[in-house]
Amino acid sequence: YGDRNDQINPFFAKKREWSHVKDRILGAYIVAYLQTIQRRGRPIVIVDSFSGPGRFGDGTEGSPVILCKAIKENAKGAVGISCIFSDIHPAHRDALETNLQAHIASGIALKPFANFSESLTKALEVGKARNATLFFYLDPYGVKDLEFEMVKQIYERNPQQSTEVLINFNFKL
Repeated sequence: YGDRNDQINPFFAKKREWSHVKDRILGAYIVAYLQTIQRRGRPIVIVDSFSGPGRFGDGTEGSPVILCKAIKENAKGAVGISCIFSDIHPAHRDALETNLQAHIASGIALKPFANFSESLTKALEVGKARNATLFFYLDPYGVKDLEFEMVKQIYERNPQQSTEVLINFNFKL
């Protein structure tokens, strides 16, 4: 752990209490969402664009692992549910790919993208091509990482296609 590009940020050494709470909310929400949205019978793409390494240093699961497990445990029928992940930090992406290896191999997740822009572009392309339902979990490291022009693309998506966004704004006054 450290601040270099080849090191995981020290924030991820141990999961803090607020992260436990946030991830419990995400886990419960995604299960309820999947149970409801699968009834539409359309492919589902879940996007976590500020993924981190997928697992904390103390072994606890991060949002990418929570999302993939929820899909594995709640997928019904042949709807087709997949995840798109990204993280701008190279060491986080490497760790994320390792932590998601089984889910990548099974087709639940794609290999992580380098940043929000890449994951957003891929999700919008897949969503349009497959008429898929999109779910975005946006939990950036700070509000500065969440550029309005990129989020605006989600808002401008065809209103005939189901799109859901769960955002965490984390900033100091």
